[in-house]
Amino acid sequence: MNLPLKKYSSIFWTLGFLILSANTFAQSSYYWTQNFNTESSLLAGAVVGGNAGASAVYYNPALINQKESNKLALSANLVSLKSMKLDNLAGTGADYRALKLQFQPKFISYTGVSKKDSKLIYELAFLVPLHLDVEYNFVSNQNLDIIKRLDGNEDYLGELNFKNAYDDYYVGGGVSYRLSDRISVGGSVFISYKQMDYAAGLDLKALQNSDTVYSNGAPEPFYIAQNSYSEKLEYTDVSLVTKLGVHYNSPNGRWGFGLNLTLPNLRVYGSGDVQKEFYRSNVYDDSEDEFTKDLAFTNIQEEIKTQIKDPLSLAFGFQYRSPNENHSIFFTTEYFFAIDKYAMLETIDNISIGNLQFENTSKVMNFNAAAGQVFNFAIGLDQFISDKLTINGGFKTDFNAFVGDRQKVIGSQDIEPILSSVVFNQYHIIIGPSFKVKKFGVVLGVQYTRGRNKDLYNLAFFNEPIEYNPETNQSLQGVRQQNMNLRYNEISIFFGITYGLGR
Repeated sequence: MNLPLKKYSSIFWTLGFLILSANTFAQSSYYWTQNFNTESSLLAGAVVGGNAGASAVYYNPALINQKESNKLALSANLVSLKSMKLDNLAGTGADYRALKLQFQPKFISYTGVSKKDSKLIYELAFLVPLHLDVEYNFVSNQNLDIIKRLDGNEDYLGELNFKNAYDDYYVGGGVSYRLSDRISVGGSVFISYKQMDYAAGLDLKALQNSDTVYSNGAPEPFYIAQNSYSEKLEYTDVSLVTKLGVHYNSPNGRWGFGLNLTLPNLRVYGSGDVQKEFYRSNVYDDSEDEFTKDLAFTNIQEEIKTQIKDPLSLAFGFQYRSPNENHSIFFTTEYFFAIDKYAMLETIDNISIGNLQFENTSKVMNFNAAAGQVFNFAIGLDQFISDKLTINGGFKTDFNAFVGDRQKVIGSQDIEPILSSVVFNQYHIIIGPSFKVKKFGVVLGVQYTRGRNKDLYNLAFFNEPIEYNPETNQSLQGVRQQNMNLRYNEISIFFGITYGLGR
């Protein structure tokens, strides 16, 4: 009989916030999460075909010269309110809820016109395509009969931990050149500086709640049955990201078409530290009527060469202006090519501490990454109200690039070389005004993000724990079920300013 966990346990959660897209297989399983708080954000990023504004250096560098003036752009997320709910995260009835406010700067750029050739426009920029800060701890404390060979109940403690802090900073610039009144070309190069601080662990204990316990009436010494696992990865990775763009305006000026090619990143430098530990002791196998072998494994590797891969992508977009130019329609789609499975680290075969040994330590200590094909699209609309005010809105998809048919089993003695992953697709709806005040251009916007996923495997299962399950080779937890459901909602308010410096 599978009774609700809440009936037997006191469950506590301390959390920063959980964006499970963050439980990533490389760095992020999303490519269109970014918002740069310029006018392009109000149009859902559907600006490869036109009106990219200050963020042209990212979306399509051929559009840098669309507005020929020296400008300074500064954007900042005023606030994001994020809500996550996971039903049955760590067992039936063990639900997880999180609510977090987040503040984050996003975008700074300067656009200038060449003094020698007004057709040549350049832009320098600092931007943050992705910021992630995830941390949660989930603890279960129960009193039940888990060690069947002993009389009476035991105290059962189960703890699930996860942390993932990830940032990707872009610093660079681009240029565009107007070949004719209708055709422009451009290119941009960024230094991408990635940082990750990842940790995941599971700690399970069953211990006697009295000094003397009995097995079939005979006293036995006090002991603790224990199974624990932890893994940590910290790295910095520096690479070059190159974008090439072209833009075409129709003779009547009502249509604009754009292409943007983003090349795979080129590694410059990368270094990381990895640590993995596994421990099992005093676990009894009732099916064999004997204790399982105590196991211990600890391995640490530092200053290892890393290489994090970003995909090749191709974006196409168009802009249509109405005959009276009172409104415009924008559309952009981007195809991200797949990334075959690769090792994120250049780990080595070295000596581990403990009696749990592997033929290939370098493989066990590594983390593999891969990405599937992704095809995102965005639609934007703007309505001209006056020379100083425009209302903008948009919708975009943000499909995850996760590949694989299962989630990682945290705590397996196989010590799988993949990061923990729980992912879902996101959908963004944006609306807001852009207006002018003297030399200032101001952008205000509200974005709603929705994500859902269901019938996922529990990350742990603290219901009806079994001391040892020979079928799964798992200790001190129940059999995970495919009944975890995820609900994600986010409201973001962002703000951006551009200032015309004159020519």
